[in-house]
Amino acid sequence: STVDVRGKGFVEMTTIDADTSRDIESALTDIGMNYLEAQIHGTKAQAEEGKLIILAAGDKALFDSCQTCFEAMGKNSFFVGETGNATKMNLVIQTLTGITIAGLADSITLGEEVL
Repeated sequence: STVDVRGKGFVEMTTIDADTSRDIESALTDIGMNYLEAQIHGTKAQAEEGKLIILAAGDKALFDSCQTCFEAMGKNSFFVGETGNATKMNLVIQTLTGITIAGLADSITLGEEVL
């Protein structure tokens, strides 16, 4: 027997690239499913405290229906448009975090040289 999946939702919460996310969306929408990519940003401690940030893109109605779940996991969830955008926005945040950490390390090194 075949399971009818039309109208069902699929929320992808792993860290995948934007092209793969769009490929998954295409395959699922071809069989009548709704798709949402939901990238998670935060640390293990933030996860334990329910303070993650969720960046979502894709099906807006599915995003809206997932709000209670997102609220249980995170302090904020943001809808950022078409599929692929959540992955890209997460990369922007990760890049800024990396730049901040590198700048902090350079500042400490420079400060130690002065002292």
